[in-house]
Amino acid sequence: GKKWTYAAVGGVILLAAVPLIPDAWFQRMSPIGTYRPDASAMGRINAWHFAINVALDRPLTGGGFRVFNDALFAKYAPNPWDIHDAHSVYFEVLGEHGFVGLGLFLGLMLSCFRSLAQVRRWIEMNPSVAWAEPYQAMLRQSLIAFAVGGAFLGLAYFDLYGYVIVAIVLLKIIVRRELSEEPEATPSEDCPGPADQGILQGAVTPSSRVRS
Repeated sequence: GKKWTYAAVGGVILLAAVPLIPDAWFQRMSPIGTYRPDASAMGRINAWHFAINVALDRPLTGGGFRVFNDALFAKYAPNPWDIHDAHSVYFEVLGEHGFVGLGLFLGLMLSCFRSLAQVRRWIEMNPSVAWAEPYQAMLRQSLIAFAVGGAFLGLAYFDLYGYVIVAIVLLKIIVRRELSEEPEATPSEDCPGPADQGILQGAVTPSSRVRS
């Protein structure tokens, strides 16, 4: 298809452009081959391996709160001397509460996204609750920010995240209640029903017509 054609053309252009790249660029890229591991990054990876090992040993309950300590690092960490916090909400929950706790944590986050998707569908189908669109959009962006930023921050128990969850629940309840209180259209309001049609037909009979 076209995408393969574009890929082939792009490859040819790239090969043709290689001789035109200045030597300064290659000199700048050359140190990548002799990089030195970043101590902070390796410490986080060591802590993540530690959390996985704790969860594998205690899959139902994990190691409990404050599991990232010297004694347990000596038992579960690949490098027992490199003691770090998890620096990730996901590995923090995994190490402290095991796979069950992590499943509940992710399930709660997923249910929040699903609730916001449902609210957005209600808004699209019912313009009367269009006022809720900015709120659901704001809460969705807040969830995304926490989900992405939390991958490298140890904020599993950040209170603002709890407030966002409460706000999502309240928004869903309010929108659903407002929709349920809307008066439903009845046949007599939109178009004449059988009874109304009989009245109209009876109102115009040969006897009631004005004779000239």
